Amino acid sequence: MVNQKFSREQLGEFKAILDLNYSLSQTQLHFRRQSIYVSIGYLSKIRSGKKDTIPSPNKKRPGRKSILTPRQVRGLLNRIDCEDPPTQKQLGLEYKVDKSTISRIIKKQPMDLQKTKFHAMTASTIDKRHRRSWNLYRMLRKEKWKNVITCDESWVYLTNCGGKRSIRYLKFGQKRKDAEVLPQIEHTKGIMVWVAFSADGFFKPIFIKLGAK
Repeated sequence: MVNQKFSREQLGEFKAILDLNYSLSQTQLHFRRQSIYVSIGYLSKIRSGKKDTIPSPNKKRPGRKSILTPRQVRGLLNRIDCEDPPTQKQLGLEYKVDKSTISRIIKKQPMDLQKTKFHAMTASTIDKRHRRSWNLYRMLRKEKWKNVITCDESWVYLTNCGGKRSIRYLKFGQKRKDAEVLPQIEHTKGIMVWVAFSADGFFKPIFIKLGAK
């Protein structure tokens, strides 16, 4: 049923009938005869006090505002025009707007204001490394580090191009659109390569066969 707006007088009538200990179905039938259609769930909320009998006029929409004043926009651009600007989430909390509003304002600017992504250490990571550093030192002291081998594996995907590929390097000042665009090929073939190194040098790469587990 489509939500129907009721006047103050109608809400008062709903409340008065319910106060006479009428059941919800009887109340609904009573007003249906007057061509006033109200759901049982709505009447139940009125009886339990969840629905106010007097509607509040000009009720503000919940949530944060979605616009900034020109003065706030100028202040926002000054905040992000620095070496390490705050994140969009922090700016949204500061200006009391949603993060998408900050992102929309930044994208509308003619200059490149995108913040460079990098890996930053959080406070919990720093504390964790402080607690583990002494144990790591005890494991590697007295030249024990020479016996440590570090290894990793990675997938390398190859396109079916007949053994030839056209590669073009970008010079300084060139844009990505100036380079040759390689077509995307679905279901490309790939191989896994395993490499390790230690204090004595690098190990020979090992190519894992397809289907190996």
